[in-house]
Amino acid sequence: MKRSTIIVIAILVPYLLSGQTLTRTEMSTMSYEDLADWLRRLNGTYLMDYGVAGAPIVNRPWGMNPWIVGTQRDGIPWSRVSDGLYESNLDTPEEFATIRLSTLGEGTTPTIELTTRRLATDSATTEFRLREGYYGFGRLDFAHGQELSPRIIGEVRGRLFWYDGMRSQAENRYSEARFYNLAGRLSYQISNKMSGELEYGGQNVDSRSPVVLLENSFARWPEIYTEREFGTASLKYRLGSIGIRFGLHARQDREQRTDPANGHRIFSLREQFHYGFAEGRVSFRNGEASTRVAAESSEFGFDDSGHFDQHAAGFAAAARRTFRFIELSAHANVKSLSGSSQAGSSKVESLLGMSARAPVTSGVSLFGEGATAKSTAPAFWRYASFSIVNRPLLVDPEFATGRYYSGAISNENSGEFSIETDIWTAGVNVKSAHSSLSLGWKVVDNLGPRFVSINDTVFLQSGHSQSGKWTGPELYCDLPIVLGMKVHSLSSAQVDNSDLTRAIQTRTFTRLVYQNKFFKSRLGILAYAAHELIGRHRTVSEVESKVVGPANLLHFRIEGTIEGVTLIWGAENLTAQHYEYLPGYMMIRKEEYFGLKWTLKL
Repeated sequence: MKRSTIIVIAILVPYLLSGQTLTRTEMSTMSYEDLADWLRRLNGTYLMDYGVAGAPIVNRPWGMNPWIVGTQRDGIPWSRVSDGLYESNLDTPEEFATIRLSTLGEGTTPTIELTTRRLATDSATTEFRLREGYYGFGRLDFAHGQELSPRIIGEVRGRLFWYDGMRSQAENRYSEARFYNLAGRLSYQISNKMSGELEYGGQNVDSRSPVVLLENSFARWPEIYTEREFGTASLKYRLGSIGIRFGLHARQDREQRTDPANGHRIFSLREQFHYGFAEGRVSFRNGEASTRVAAESSEFGFDDSGHFDQHAAGFAAAARRTFRFIELSAHANVKSLSGSSQAGSSKVESLLGMSARAPVTSGVSLFGEGATAKSTAPAFWRYASFSIVNRPLLVDPEFATGRYYSGAISNENSGEFSIETDIWTAGVNVKSAHSSLSLGWKVVDNLGPRFVSINDTVFLQSGHSQSGKWTGPELYCDLPIVLGMKVHSLSSAQVDNSDLTRAIQTRTFTRLVYQNKFFKSRLGILAYAAHELIGRHRTVSEVESKVVGPANLLHFRIEGTIEGVTLIWGAENLTAQHYEYLPGYMMIRKEEYFGLKWTLKL
């Protein structure tokens, strides 16, 4: 393999912040089609992308199995219990205020935390977002919020996304997709100290995937339908420095794949999930403490593999205290699992962690954090059986070559499928009122069961038979330069454990951003030129296993805003480079698009 050398250069000026959070300001000025385009900016996320809208997207964090990282939306588990996967196609990017990859969250694994935003309701507010691309795709997002009475605020949000398959260049491959999303929220101010909220929503994605898998020498392309329906009720109470929140949540997830040649169902999964929680937080002079208790129950089934139930009770506690020279925090999360999914036994999952931040000079601080997590492989991978044909789940390289999946063939109990994950990060932060920079070094260790192949059958082997390690630097910066210009960059690299100068894979996204206002602030201009590096690395798909990259992509975008109306023009991959995330699935060449954003206040 060609040797790649990584050189990290950092100019430490008095500015900085952590690079694991994407804010609404950053996300609103980045080009995107779906939520995956924002998730891939988080250091450590590796999204298996087939290059077309609507195709399944599986996140393999740090190149490992997807379920070692969970997903939460406003503190509620958002990954499926049955298989541990998160279907990002179902969520609307415009609904989130922040996206964060957290080592010390409320779950028993590191977590992608999605925090929803609220529209301003000082007056009735309506938002429209329209984007139309050159290669047959477009989207329309809308949201409206207003006061319905002095105590009640209402909000509705939705999305229509269409993709007509014009990107797929391969002969006889066809793909298309439709995304639908609609949700509403009512907030009621019961008193000065108490408020309640109700939310209900539904999403679905109907698509035909371009994924090619062979069965008896015949190629087949599946039609994929996924949907989610959910409802949440919560109550908040605030008394001085003490805050209390209660909530109930119910959700149903469904996934189905059919053969378009005959309409026969080739795979289905259905899951019902119920979750209740109570949490409290107290602030004191030099810190704060919080605790949460939760109970959850789920029922799920897949094809002919039977139906299962799983019940869990969880407890989480966290505390933060600032001393004279250092700020310390500690987290402890424990969950007990039971039900038929655990083969009649009980299993305990846990996450223990701590972090420290030590100021050095004004605006400059050193930081370190670490966590050790113990979890269990989801029931789906221990019990399910299905043909891999038309089920493109590249959760592990073994799935690229097998034709059948047959669960675990071991007769040992569920305790043999435990997973241990350790994550440690240390570095320096520099921060000021307008700028931020963070340079850190991360180490991820993972130990757990392994997928293996015998002939053309894949199964999950019990015991700690597989280990993975990710080591490397990560950089975030948002630094003003001059005349309304700034540099914004998110970068990470995995290095060889035996030779820290050799990069195994590198990912960077760096923008030169210009933002200014003209004509006494009536016209606002924002433009950026971006360079994206997808470094040389080895990857695998059902088509082949090979080294892909490097790819150096150039992007450009300009937008002008006047009186709440924004017009956008942009181009992705200006030099029309051929590049792949998965071998055999070419990503788009140069693509131009235009967009409209309109915020209307009545």
